Amino acid sequence: KTRFVRKQARESDPSGDNYCPVPVRPDWHEPSDLLGYISRLSGQDKYVTTDVLTFMVQAWRAAAPAADKSGMGEIDLQSIPYWLCLDEMNLAPVEQYFSDYLSVLESREFSGSSYSCEALLSSDTLKRLIDTDPALPANLGLDASDGLWQFFLHHGISLPPNLIVAGTV
Repeated sequence: KTRFVRKQARESDPSGDNYCPVPVRPDWHEPSDLLGYISRLSGQDKYVTTDVLTFMVQAWRAAAPAADKSGMGEIDLQSIPYWLCLDEMNLAPVEQYFSDYLSVLESREFSGSSYSCEALLSSDTLKRLIDTDPALPANLGLDASDGLWQFFLHHGISLPPNLIVAGTV
């Protein structure tokens, strides 16, 4: 099943950089394994990013290369699709760990080269997280002065227009 999704991703990018497999675990009952969480194990707050969130940032970089604090700029309609594969997603109650994504999915709007979507992680949440963990941009593969990071700080992290989520059961 996952092989089919991987093959679809490689049709547009033979390197496979546009494919992210995520094994769903039976103990997933909320979205932290997809979107990250705050860990206090070291004695201070640290936001633990996930492969999913980092992958979404990569997809955003491809789709909105001119993003900055004023907006996402013109969307690259020719950007390759990024395939997120949730493997064995039936092992946990999907309405619990995937509800944030499903709610935001309903807000996606495409109009020509214009795109909008509500944020999965709001700008207020990101600002609070950066206060507790200044390494957050670097953990997402960004620099604090990067235009895309500035876009996220002002608009939040929403679903990229070129993200395709496939689930296997």
